[in-house]
Amino acid sequence: MGAASVDPGILEAAAQWYALLSSGAAGEQERARWQAWMDADNAHRRAWQRVEDVGAQFDALVAQPMGREAGLAS
Repeated sequence: MGAASVDPGILEAAAQWYALLSSGAAGEQERARWQAWMDADNAHRRAWQRVEDVGAQFDALVAQPMGREAGLAS
């Protein structure tokens, strides 16, 4: 794996953390566990950044009108 590569297992863990934290269901204990996970390894931070980047791309898509369907609705 190259320097920018992230282990698929770590990436999956980051995605699970992202889903939990984004759901609004995470309490203080979960947030503390997430922070400990982040602090444990730089690979965790890289994986988290990748997942956040993908999440931001999806958020941008959701914010855009749905092309032709949006034009027909107006």
